[in-house]
Amino acid sequence: MTSSRGNSIYRCANYSEGSRRKGKKCGHCAVKREQFEQAVFAKIRSKVLLDDRERLEAAIAKELARRSSPAPQADKAATRRQMAKLDSQIEKATEQLLLIDADILPAAQDKLRELKARRAALEHTAAKPAAPQITPKLIADQMWALDEVLRTAAPVTVRHATREGKPIRKRRYAFSESFAAIAYGELAQATGEDRYYARRQAPR
Repeated sequence: MTSSRGNSIYRCANYSEGSRRKGKKCGHCAVKREQFEQAVFAKIRSKVLLDDRERLEAAIAKELARRSSPAPQADKAATRRQMAKLDSQIEKATEQLLLIDADILPAAQDKLRELKARRAALEHTAAKPAAPQITPKLIADQMWALDEVLRTAAPVTVRHATREGKPIRKRRYAFSESFAAIAYGELAQATGEDRYYARRQAPR
């Protein structure tokens, strides 16, 4: 990429080589940077978003089906049966603590704690809510929302966005803001006006 008459342009390889080959050129030697980048971005956008939301959802659904494997479904009835069995074992173990010899009491207590831990883990599994299902429509909506941010937001302001397409960071200029804060401080001292003191604080 070079600059010509104040405009950034891209030159093709034949342009620079043509000057070394007796001026033979392709006739399409250069293109303005803005035009070139817009064409490239439009092509990438077309490839990614497929120019149509329904086509995009269908492609996402196909890819999800290719990647997916049958997730094991938790059998809540079986979990409850295991919990009931552990409850019975815990009750019996608690009663036996009163009858066993003192020399084996620590081992019995460790066994009881193990049973209670297994029971707590099963209870946690049974109470755990199902994970939200990711649908092709949800993914497509987020991709289109992100595309809207990238196409319409000011490039100086937005550099990052969430998966939902919401901007989360503003570009900062540390040196410029530092010098501005110094200048406002000097101006406040020179004029005695408090409003310049307030402006020394860099924007958040």
